[in-house]
Amino acid sequence: MKMNYTNRGPSAELMAAASGTATTLVVDTVTGFPATPFYIIINPDSDQEEVARVTTTSGTSLIVERGVTDTGSVLNTGNAHAVGSRVIHGAVASDFNNLAAVFEALEDPNVPGTVLVPIGKPVSGLIWGDLL
Repeated sequence: MKMNYTNRGPSAELMAAASGTATTLVVDTVTGFPATPFYIIINPDSDQEEVARVTTTSGTSLIVERGVTDTGSVLNTGNAHAVGSRVIHGAVASDFNNLAAVFEALEDPNVPGTVLVPIGKPVSGLIWGDLL
């Protein structure tokens, strides 16, 4: 699944407490966040840190899949978060792990470290969506 990103580093705060299974998170602002889908990190740099995938926004509500793992799987459960918890947008482990898996799958088994280009697609014409 293609995810969206922005360099602006938007952040928000939870306006309502969220249980570990809540799929709607109400934040103070969605300004600066990219178009869906995108990842958020709730309570970054804390022992309650959690990655969620935002699938839809509605006003200042984020509709999310909770507990995203390092491979991008969704556990549908996460940590409880209090009002005022920080919510940021960012690249997460699954982005890099999935990209590495794509290149590994394209690696020429006869020449380790050499990536095979899909037939019929010149290197200059490749886009990430072709690989992911």
